[in-house]
Amino acid sequence: MKKTEEGVDRLIRAREKLFQVPDAGMDGFVPAERLSALFDRYFEEQYATIPGDLSRFALVAVGGYGRKELCLHSDVDILILFDGTIPDLADDLARTMFMPLWDIGVDLGHGVREVGECLALAEQDYEVLTSLLDARLVCGDPGLFREMCSGLEKEVVPTHRERYLEWIGKGFQRRQQEFESHTNVLEPHLKQGLGGLRDAHHILWVSAVRYGAAGMHDLADSGALSQAGQEALQGHVAFVLWVRSWLHRQVGRRTDRLHLELQTELARTLGFEDAERESGVERFLARLHREMRGIANICGSFVRIHGARVSVSPVPEIPAPLSRLVGVSCQELVLNVSPGAVDRSVLMQALFEGVAQTGLPLSWSVFRFVEDGLFLLDSRFRSRSDTVRNFRAILEKRYAPQALEQMMDTGYLAGLIPEFGMVQDKVQFDAYHTYPVGHHSIRALEFLCSKPEESSPDVFEELRRELGRDFGLRLAALLHDVGKGREDHAERGAVIATRVMERMRIPEIVADEVVFLVRNHLLLAVTAQSRDIGDEGVVTEVAEIVGSVDRLKKLMLLTWADSRATGPKAWSRWTAALIRELFFKVLRVLTQSPMAGDHIMHQLAVTRDKVRSLGRDLFDSRQLETWLGVMPQRYLLQYDPGEILDHLSVVAGTAELFGGLEEYGPVLRMVQDESAGCWKMALVTRDTPGLFAVITGVLALHNIRVYGADLHVWEDGTVLDLFWVSGPADPLYADESWNRVRTSLPAALNGRIAIDHRLDKKRKYAFSGSAGLPAVPPRVHLEENGSDFFSVIEVVCDDREGLLYEIARTLQELKLDIVSARIATKRDQVLDVFYVRDRHGEKITDAAQKEEIVKAIKHRINGA
Repeated sequence: MKKTEEGVDRLIRAREKLFQVPDAGMDGFVPAERLSALFDRYFEEQYATIPGDLSRFALVAVGGYGRKELCLHSDVDILILFDGTIPDLADDLARTMFMPLWDIGVDLGHGVREVGECLALAEQDYEVLTSLLDARLVCGDPGLFREMCSGLEKEVVPTHRERYLEWIGKGFQRRQQEFESHTNVLEPHLKQGLGGLRDAHHILWVSAVRYGAAGMHDLADSGALSQAGQEALQGHVAFVLWVRSWLHRQVGRRTDRLHLELQTELARTLGFEDAERESGVERFLARLHREMRGIANICGSFVRIHGARVSVSPVPEIPAPLSRLVGVSCQELVLNVSPGAVDRSVLMQALFEGVAQTGLPLSWSVFRFVEDGLFLLDSRFRSRSDTVRNFRAILEKRYAPQALEQMMDTGYLAGLIPEFGMVQDKVQFDAYHTYPVGHHSIRALEFLCSKPEESSPDVFEELRRELGRDFGLRLAALLHDVGKGREDHAERGAVIATRVMERMRIPEIVADEVVFLVRNHLLLAVTAQSRDIGDEGVVTEVAEIVGSVDRLKKLMLLTWADSRATGPKAWSRWTAALIRELFFKVLRVLTQSPMAGDHIMHQLAVTRDKVRSLGRDLFDSRQLETWLGVMPQRYLLQYDPGEILDHLSVVAGTAELFGGLEEYGPVLRMVQDESAGCWKMALVTRDTPGLFAVITGVLALHNIRVYGADLHVWEDGTVLDLFWVSGPADPLYADESWNRVRTSLPAALNGRIAIDHRLDKKRKYAFSGSAGLPAVPPRVHLEENGSDFFSVIEVVCDDREGLLYEIARTLQELKLDIVSARIATKRDQVLDVFYVRDRHGEKITDAAQKEEIVKAIKHRINGA
């Protein structure tokens, strides 16, 4: 017993010593093998204390322990293997050896079996067979271990090989489908995710049953992989294994998901320090994604060649003369000529054109052929006319995204466009951008290249059908983020794109279009989400920047593709509705005339006449004229007659409810807008100080998020506030939720609900969705010239419960009238834009007042 305790103590001390300082070599095999050796030593010591009269037995490591891939808190799987009947003392033996490990928190998986039972189970349960493929003798009778291995090799594997390969292949496909979502890019799963350790294990298991390979070191000798492939796989796995061990160290338990809140600290622990233009965590994530992508590429090629034999879809035909150089084998592209028979650069061009033609990936040997030839991609090669022709041919083909993905992974794309290579692995550490820049850019191109839905009437699908395979648009999608890493990445990207266009000698008309799209790829999204697109000045300004209908259409499609490729938080039905509305308003300006001067007066007259005509049978004519007489011009210009009449039905209902009372309301009406993915809320009441702040506070208390607000005070004191908001948490009981809002609002206005107190209490128990993300100092900007009639206050800061209410309350205290608001919320940050005027109805021009407003908002954000 004393020896057992001493052995456990040694194990604990040695294990702690292993994980004091990360290995500068970033080789995860080193601590994994050393930790496996520590457990080997423990079991060997325990084996030495076993009485000699016990039957023949062996201690066999299986699973990760068998592969010597133990991370700090990995499961330790051990099998006690007996010859013939298992003796009665076996349970006592197991408890004696395993109990001390359980006591110190080791996740120990164990089994006690005889050889025949192991072989029988392996035939019945392929999970057992898989674990035994990793088996390794720790100590005990070697003959017994050889007997089990021989039974697997001669009896089990030959009989079950194809069925096992089919079973493991289906598991591989299920895992691929399960882990291909955006979540697994933002928060990589180091074991099961795409390019995780399980991909490498899949190669080992298939190689074991097909070629008899005995572990990763034997892949090349067995013929499963080339020597270069084996070395590349070992290098990628070493890094991921290293990260996994230190993730265990940081969390204090076994975990494989690299959650956002863990990434910054782990990057710092592993030595990834902040640089001038890139944080340490971004460099760490870029490296991790690169290594996992390497594992995924090797595994994908291996599965296509060595996996289960399954029927596949017919391969698109490779046209001549390309087919003379490039062919297809095992659903991969291979060379049809000897590598030395044709100029290497010509072969590389042909290979990627073949990918663009067929959508098939390069074989691993061809992949390495390209990597070994990257030295040819010098400045002369980049500007050659045949290089540019080949690149254009690739971009215009159906499978351009697949070709560019292969070009990026081999390093060819970075060689062709070095500016792209400088940012392709850059990761933005937030919950908003899902992919590294390179993958994001190619994904945006993928949305442009995918087949439009013929039956869809959506403007985005119509534009895809109209623009087809436009070279300039596709090139702009690829280059739109080459300026990442600088504060104004769009402007910086335009400068870089200009340099790329000149080097490639792209025709001036196409080059100008590409540079324009790169420079303005954020214009529609930012304007729609942060500006009052009911303001004719805003729409006219966008129209002047765009300049033509053709450019507007391409910019619209690039905006759609860029947002969709960024991640699910960047594109919603609400965002799409705003951008769609802005697009059609700008289109109207470009095809007709700007909304100014006589045109405005004419539009006002037409709107009033249509309201009179359509409302004749709905409202009393004298009442209708009264309403038209007190409506602000901005309101009449912003809404069409049908919407105005819809709003008047709420106003009329308020008048009937409260009669001629001077004070009434508020009265709310909620209507779900499924096309925009939100609810429209119309509120009618009398003007009350701080009304907007109270409304936003009440909505926050009921977990209703505000997307936008348009506030109108008529000349007779009637308030018509229009909100676009999220729906209740439980859509089945939406009416009940909205009734609670209706009840709470007058109570808050009358002082019967303390919003501040309730929000503070609510925050105390709220989960922070931005945990682990770096805090961003709030940015507050007051723009005097952002609108013809109002000052524009822009607030960018980390989101939290009730933030909109706090800002609105601050503006109220500063005696500012909020006329309109646009609320763009990412998962971790908000961009709130308020159109305001002072208590005299004027813009804010006094410099001291501007400074006071900015300081007050920052103080509330930081100190509330």
